[in-house]
Amino acid sequence: MEIRKQKHIFKQLTSKNANHDKVGVQYAESLIEEGDRELAIEVLEKIISRNTTYNHAHKLLEKLKES
Repeated sequence: MEIRKQKHIFKQLTSKNANHDKVGVQYAESLIEEGDRELAIEVLEKIISRNTTYNHAHKLLEKLKES
């Protein structure tokens, strides 16, 4: 799926529930696949700021920052 369509779908999903962290992490993973690391980091940092115990987001962000 192209990144523009993914961004549109993500905005629709988050407009209904802005704190749906699982969707946010999935979106970040797709951004990474598309090569948009900076936006993925931004998305993950927002998730972690809301939900400090979301381990999957922490691990993915750490992996991004290490590489």
